[in-house]
Amino acid sequence: MPPSQQTLPQPSALIASLRSLMARLSKNGNASLAVLIRRELTLLQSYLEHDIPQLLKTVAQRLEGEWQLRQINASDIRTRAECHWPH
Repeated sequence: MPPSQQTLPQPSALIASLRSLMARLSKNGNASLAVLIRRELTLLQSYLEHDIPQLLKTVAQRLEGEWQLRQINASDIRTRAECHWPH
């Protein structure tokens, strides 16, 4: 169930939080940060079209794209590692 519009944080605050979490994840690879990032990306998609300025929409789309690329690259690395070191 999506959150009500009244309970959503300011879009700029959410994007700032996402950028911080993504930077921390790139430094230490903590899996719990990945869960928080996915949750915040999902929350970002809950805003109504008119509730988020175009510039922030663009930033949000880029963050989502970067996250998807990171997920693809991470799964590709695991696959290559499994090929080199089968169990």
